[in-house]
Amino acid sequence: MELIRGCDSQFAPEKTGQIRLCKATFYRDIDVANLGIRDEKEGETRLLAEGTITREAKDDLLLPETAVTIAMSDSEVVGTAHLKEGSKRATFKHELRTEVHPIPYIFCTSRRPESTDEERVLKEALHKEYNAWYIIKDADALGRELEKSINGWLFDRQVTESKLTKRYGWVKYYEGDKPRVIADMTDDNWGDRVTEYLVSMEAWFNKRHIYHNEAEYRYAFVIESSQLPTLPKFILLDLTMSAIRLFERAY
Repeated sequence: MELIRGCDSQFAPEKTGQIRLCKATFYRDIDVANLGIRDEKEGETRLLAEGTITREAKDDLLLPETAVTIAMSDSEVVGTAHLKEGSKRATFKHELRTEVHPIPYIFCTSRRPESTDEERVLKEALHKEYNAWYIIKDADALGRELEKSINGWLFDRQVTESKLTKRYGWVKYYEGDKPRVIADMTDDNWGDRVTEYLVSMEAWFNKRHIYHNEAEYRYAFVIESSQLPTLPKFILLDLTMSAIRLFERAY
C-alpha cells in the first residue's frame, strides 16, 4: 500500500526534519476555506436520548392530538414529540450531539493516485496551495516512526509516566450531514457501547461523504499523562533519518 502526502514545500520533512501533529479538533476552526483542510464536524458523534415535553391548558379544555418538532438552537431538527388527544405530557427520543474525548493528534495522508485523473481530483480536494507531494511506500513503517518521535517528544519534556494509544487506518465516509448514533441512553448498556467506541477512536475515522475524494489514510495518537495536564494544540516531532527517507518526493 502506497500513500501520498501534500504540503507546503517550506515545511517538508526533508527540509525541516520535523512533522507537525495537530489535535483533530484543530481542523474544525482552522481559517482555511478549502473543504479538504477544514471540517467543522470533525469527530462529531451522536447519542439517542429521551426527553419530555409538556403543554398547558385549562382542565376542561380538550387538547387536540399534535406533533411538536424539536430543534437545536442552530435550527437543526433532532426529533419530534407526539402528544395524543387530551394529553399534556409526552416523552420522545431525540439525537444528542456530543464531542468525543480523548482527542487524538492526527497525521493525514491519502491513497496514492494511480492516474493523472485521480491525481487531479485529489489535489482539488485538498489544499490548493500544496506545492510539494511525497510518496510513502511503507505505511506501517511511518506509523512506527511517528510513535518513536512522540516518545522522543515526551522524553524531552521529562515525562516518565504516559500512555500512548494509536490507530492507523482508512477514513470511512458516510452519506448525509449527520454521523450515526452510537448508543441509546435509555438502554442499560449504553455506557459500555460508548466506552468501546471511545477506545476504538472510531469517531475520528468517520467523515462526511463530501470529503471522499481525499481517500484519506489517517494516523491517530492519544497521549495521556498526569505529568501533562494540558496538551498543546499541536506538537512538532523531530524525525530520524530513517523516517525522513520514507518520504520520497513525487512532484
